[in-house]
Parts: sequence; structure tokens; C-alpha cells
Amino acid sequence: SNLYELLTVDDHLGLVKVTRYMRRKSCDDPVPSPTTADWAKKDPDFLKMEELFRASLQQYEATPGLKVSEGKTIWGEPRATVLGAEVDGVLGYVASPLPKRLVLAEATLAVLAQGSVKRCFIRRLMGQWTYVCCFARSSLAIFEEVYTLLGTTGANEQEELTLPLAVRDELAAAVAVAPMLGCSLRAKVVPGLLCSDASPSGGGLAWAGLPSEVAEELWRRRSTRGGHTRLANAHEAYLVEHGDDEAALKAAALHEPKGSLPVYFDFMEICSGLHAPLTSAASAVGLVTAPPVDILRHGFLDILNDVLFCWLVDVVRAGRVFYLHLGPPCTTFSLARKPALRSVRFPLGFNPREPFTQGGNRLFLRCWLLLLLQKRARRSGSLEHPRYAISGHLAVVKRAVALGEVEVIDFAMCSFG
Repeated sequence: SNLYELLTVDDHLGLVKVTRYMRRKSCDDPVPSPTTADWAKKDPDFLKMEELFRASLQQYEATPGLKVSEGKTIWGEPRATVLGAEVDGVLGYVASPLPKRLVLAEATLAVLAQGSVKRCFIRRLMGQWTYVCCFARSSLAIFEEVYTLLGTTGANEQEELTLPLAVRDELAAAVAVAPMLGCSLRAKVVPGLLCSDASPSGGGLAWAGLPSEVAEELWRRRSTRGGHTRLANAHEAYLVEHGDDEAALKAAALHEPKGSLPVYFDFMEICSGLHAPLTSAASAVGLVTAPPVDILRHGFLDILNDVLFCWLVDVVRAGRVFYLHLGPPCTTFSLARKPALRSVRFPLGFNPREPFTQGGNRLFLRCWLLLLLQKRARRSGSLEHPRYAISGHLAVVKRAVALGEVEVIDFAMCSFG
């Protein structure tokens, strides 16, 4: 849409995007208005906005006790100061009003010349700089030492502070860039997602390309706080990476989806194959069976799909499955695999990052995690794999067997479908 309507407390604002031709016409008019400006008469979006605001104005005037502020009534202007921001529709630029930035810079230079000042004054000064820098958010990185100097809000606000050299450098840098602290309304959004380490010294950085429309929507919602995410600490991350099931159980708990339906099943089969014979047999005797999970049945029914896996974790952890059976393919774990991708000595694979090896590891370990979660929920379950498959030599499997968490039973499973 070319229409943008904003309402903040008692300030009502409408913005209209017009073509370059219409914008040039607006520059030719000294003071465009809804009755004299040619561009306003011709632009249908402006006429629509005009109708909306005239109706709003009439209702405002008809309300007892409310008075229209003539100084704030602006109509058809390509440039204006609204909501504390200076908007230039001709240049496509928004910033804190330049006169205020210049006054702030002058006050900051006076503080630098004096060399010391009360904490309360520095705090108010930084409040103003924070607002100004929000129009160019990267500039907030200028300030670090000054916040250390200010300390917590419980500190003595009347204390006279001598400004260290590092703090003086930060304030001087803010003054130097003050004229440039604005944002272009016509800047293109980079088609990608960039994630950096939250710590100032971590240095971690990740990048992923995105379609332009997705990147623009993420940019639009960038200031919206999402859900809390707890990251594994260094110790937990090491254990997860090396196959420790206790750490894996904690990690699974971090991703529990909220609000899933409280469904209950007598029997659930994961990696069921196309025809899911066990599910069919359970259903035939009247048990409440879950939809069989296997990518051969539908593309979404892939246990490597994070959304589906999180749902399975949620259901199993809550004890909503009376009996869970898992049958991950043995493909890369089979001794018959030629060329071999893993061995008894290297059960995770000669090259765990090789696509087939990695896929086999993820599939088996996700099934194994679900089996352990089923046990923790005090429910019954089983995982089917060949007797001599290399999966039996994985650390998580050997540990569970040694601790008596699982029992190994040998029989001809294929005889039962």
C-alpha cells in the first residue's frame, strides 16, 4: 500500500507515497495544500487519505473538551516535523530535527571543555543522544565507556564526575557524526539475514541469503521482541556434540512448542515405512493410533523437519503416547553398506559431515532421543535396528545399555512386518 496511518496518543499522522512526477510538482508549489497543490488533486492515494483525515477531524472537533492545535495541523506538506522526527519526503530522509541535534552537540562540547560534570546531567545528556542515535541505530555502538561511568540508577546522581579520556572520545565522536544521524527512507533492504554475537568481544557472525520480500518483512519487524531462547552453555554444547544423552534431553526441553493440542495415543510409529503395518495392526484391534510418521508417506512427515520433531518431543515428554515404536533405517549403519561410511571404531562416521553420514546420524539420534524421553515419561517403547548394526557402538547407546535404561532383545522383527 502507498498509504501509512499512524496514531500515537493524541497525534494522528498519515503518509502517502507519490510518484516522482507528483513529488516534483510538490516541490514547485511553495506551500502545497489540499486545495491548491496540483499533485494533491491528481494523486488518488492522497485524496483517499484526505477523506479519512477530514472525517477524523470532524469527529475530533465534535467531541466536547477537545481542541484542535492549529500549529500541529499540517496538510499536504512534503516536509514536516512529526512525532519528534524531521521527515523530508523530497529527499526521502528522516532524522531528529537538525536544530535540536546542533544544540545537543553544543551542550556536549561544553561538557567536554569543562572536563567534569554531575552524573545526573550526563545521564540526561545520554538520554538525548540515545534518541538521536535511534535514527541511525548503528551509531549506538559509539557509546560504551560512558555507560560504565554512569553506573546503575541507584548511584549518587549529584556526584561530580571527572570524564576519563575514553568517555571524552565517545562524546566527541557523537558530536562529529551528529549531522549524519538520520535514515534514508529509500534505502534498499539487503536480501539476507546477518546474526552477530551478543557479546562485544565474541566476534561470532553468521549470514544467510533471503528472498527480498522476506528480508523486507524481517526488517519491518526487527524491533519486535521474540520469545526467550536459552542457549546451551559451553559444557552442554560439548556434551551434545559428543552424543551425551543427558545434555541432549536438556536441549530438547529448550525447544518445547507451546500451545500444542493435548492429544493422547495408545500407539505411535515413527519411521513406519510407506504402509505402516504396525500402526495398521494396532488400529485393527481398536487402539487409538497416531498418524504414522515417515517421509515416504508425506513430505511433511519427515522426522528431520524441526517443526515436526519439536511437536513429537512435546507429545512424548508429556507422556501422551502409551507405546512408541521407532524404526529408523539402518542404511549407513549397516555392515552390508559398501563402501562403508563408518566402523566400530568410528561409529559416528569417518567423516561425520559427509551428507549421507550426517543424515543417518541425525535420523538415528533423534529417534534415540525420543525413546529416552518415552522412558523418562514412564511409558513403554522400542527402537528397531539390526543386531549387528554399528549404531550399537554409539556412546549414547552403550551408556544407556550399561546403565540399564534400555534392554536389548534379539528376535526376527521382519517376521512381524
